Amino acid sequence: MVFIHGGGLFMGSGGTGCNLTALAAIGDVIVVTINYRLGPFGFLSTGDEHATGNYGFLDQVLALQWVHDNIAAFGGDAKKVTLFGESAGAISIEYLMLSPLTDGLFHRVIMESGTSTMPGFFRKDKTKLSKIAHGVGKLVDCEKDTSEELIQCLRGASAEDLTEIGNLENGKLANLTGISDLIPFPPVVDGNFLTASPEDLIRDRSFPKRGIDILIGTMADEGRTFLIMFFLDSANDTEVFMNKTTYESVSSLLLGSDKSSNPAVVDAVKLMYVNWEDADSEDADYVEALSQTNGDMYFVCPADLSARAHFAAGSNVYQYQMTHIPNKSLFKMKWLKAMHGEDIPFVFGYHFDSAMNWTMSDDEVTLTLKIMKYWTNFAKTG
Repeated sequence: MVFIHGGGLFMGSGGTGCNLTALAAIGDVIVVTINYRLGPFGFLSTGDEHATGNYGFLDQVLALQWVHDNIAAFGGDAKKVTLFGESAGAISIEYLMLSPLTDGLFHRVIMESGTSTMPGFFRKDKTKLSKIAHGVGKLVDCEKDTSEELIQCLRGASAEDLTEIGNLENGKLANLTGISDLIPFPPVVDGNFLTASPEDLIRDRSFPKRGIDILIGTMADEGRTFLIMFFLDSANDTEVFMNKTTYESVSSLLLGSDKSSNPAVVDAVKLMYVNWEDADSEDADYVEALSQTNGDMYFVCPADLSARAHFAAGSNVYQYQMTHIPNKSLFKMKWLKAMHGEDIPFVFGYHFDSAMNWTMSDDEVTLTLKIMKYWTNFAKTG
């Protein structure tokens, strides 16, 4: 089982938050974790041949090739490789499924809260690609006229400076370029790793990986991920509150300009997600409406789209949703419920690894054992 870590393709590492001992021991499997280039190092593209992008994915391909060539020395079987990953790790996995470069490198996949068609995780606008790349250049004293000159200069730039640009929290790149997309360095069509957009490949079912076993799912409260920024001072609260006025302004922001600019779409979203029984009351709480809207838009609907497409192409597909609200939050906030990422301690059995210092209730111990068995049994038998 090869784990690909999450982190939005701009942060994280193969050794962060995924202690492997418990899963390997309880599931009787060999577990491998990998690193790959992130942020501008992994995904900066100029939209031409001078920086084609997707370098982080090429790292993943090389790692899988190493596993294929060497896992037998560890008692593994190169013909029974299962990829599993959460968030950007799951996004990576579907991109690997769509790539022509991964034939024979894996046979089953588990995608936790992420797919290739998630909004923000692909860019086809080459003008934007160039603008962002040259924006990076300006921030590290590499302002150049051509892509070729830019990349030559960037290769000599400080790694620390480039890492800082890849940090979304400082907003330097967005302020300079005026481009505030969810991910500044997303995957692109490079003609090598990826030959067409994931939307086109999924829609046309023209991806090369067919007939493999797929387990794909989401959390019940994925959308609360996008609400953390509005409630940073509410870590210890069991519930948070959002009134109608705030909802009206925030929902348009989170929907994105392509959707919020269409009144019919905005009205349809409200119709589907707002609780109309008390919507006009001054005490009406819009947190759940906003959470479910964005959870569906970013996670649930793309997962359903992928599941249907791969099933239609001949794969065995199993879907799940985790609704359990953990007693101890990975993010140390009580109001997040079954949010994005809260499945990680259960998949890796944090409770059974003394190094994690993670306590669970008796019911949660039973649940984590079930999940670990589901994941490893799937890896063994499909």
